[in-house]
Amino acid sequence: MQGIGVLGGVFDPLHWGHLCLAHRLGRELGLAEVRLMPTPCPPHKPPPMAPARHRLAALWLAVRGDALLRVDGRELRWPGWSYTIDVVCALRKELQSRRPLCLLLGADAFAGFTGWREWRAISRRAHLVVAARPGAPAPEAGRELSARATRDPIRLRTAPGGAVYLARCGGPAIS
Repeated sequence: MQGIGVLGGVFDPLHWGHLCLAHRLGRELGLAEVRLMPTPCPPHKPPPMAPARHRLAALWLAVRGDALLRVDGRELRWPGWSYTIDVVCALRKELQSRRPLCLLLGADAFAGFTGWREWRAISRRAHLVVAARPGAPAPEAGRELSARATRDPIRLRTAPGGAVYLARCGGPAIS
């Protein structure tokens, strides 16, 4: 079954690296779609400079006419802090229970993943797809997540979540 990819972030500013990464991973994994999900203000970063409505509008303009990429602005409508576990739970309710859900992460985000709220629950309910940055060392998964590491994209189609996929392609060397 084709999965759904999710690339979350502040997108302040949105740049070609975000779009290129979403396309490359979407093709590599054979995803039905990749949802770009802007967050209002992540709890682990400084507030974005651009207002949420501008960042959302930039995403809509960037994906217009794109067959793979979709914009999902639900987090911008939620009150208070937004956490990845909330997004995963909301998407799990919306999707067919067995449909694969793939969280697309850069190696830099993955490096701090075990510090995220309810990271174990996230990693059971969704696959983690990790893309290394060009010229950066391979991402470290830690013992608990390393046991679920794979480079076989077929594994991501046979379960709704739980694998850690080390992507063959990364994004371009821009940010």
